[in-house]
Amino acid sequence: MKNVKKRIGAGISILMIAAMMAGCGNGDKIGTVDMNQVMEKAPAAQKIKKQIEAKQAAQEKDLQQAKATLSPAAYQQQEQKIQQNMQAYSMSMQQQFQSQMEGKLAEIAKEKKVGIIVYKEAVPQGGIDVTADVIAKLK
Repeated sequence: MKNVKKRIGAGISILMIAAMMAGCGNGDKIGTVDMNQVMEKAPAAQKIKKQIEAKQAAQEKDLQQAKATLSPAAYQQQEQKIQQNMQAYSMSMQQQFQSQMEGKLAEIAKEKKVGIIVYKEAVPQGGIDVTADVIAKLK
């Protein structure tokens, strides 16, 4: 009776291992990208960051000049308006960068023959790191 249970257990184990092995290697390769490095090192990301900072500095300068001439209520309205404009500008610049990056990721995926590129944090181990390629292409 014990031998029968062992054989059944071994058979089930072999089937499970065979099923897992059949799934391995058939799927697409996975590429990974470290977005923190891309944001720190990519020239396009740095350019957009500088543009946002420059616009924010100009808006703050305008707001400080307006503070001397406006009433407190008008100043508060002006401040809210500038914050909304900055938020909209920042969002549009981020979307512009995102679309630029998606195009470059698609190119890299074709070059490296990977099926998908995900954030490095989402993959516990393995994957093909394409971070350097993304940084190089985002000029």
